[in-house]
Amino acid sequence: MKIKSSILVMLFVVLFALTQIAIAGGGSQSEKMMAKILINLNHFPSASEKSQLKNIIKGSGSSHEKAVATAILNLQHSASSSDKKQLKKVMNDGSASSSLKDIAKIVYSLSHQPSRGDKKMLAAIIE
Repeated sequence: MKIKSSILVMLFVVLFALTQIAIAGGGSQSEKMMAKILINLNHFPSASEKSQLKNIIKGSGSSHEKAVATAILNLQHSASSSDKKQLKKVMNDGSASSSLKDIAKIVYSLSHQPSRGDKKMLAAIIE
């Protein structure tokens, strides 16, 4: 009986730890990649970053992730008006993750590069 109890306790501890790791992660792999690109952004994404964004757009992620990746891909100092419309949809959709909404807000208001506060928010998503 003690062995079964010990195993159950250990299983519970492991499951709890895995849950906490997932919660602390802050976002999907695509969201983390977009956050990394934005932290280093200077006016527009580099060629290699554009390639990564195209992979997100072609991938199996959500339509929201694809819309945000498209907006980042199209950046020329700031988001286009058509991309801003899509970003606004992401920001207002309750089904979008909070980290993706944060990324969308940053891209929506971006002027050349993220602010210090934006970079702190993006760093939290990456962690």
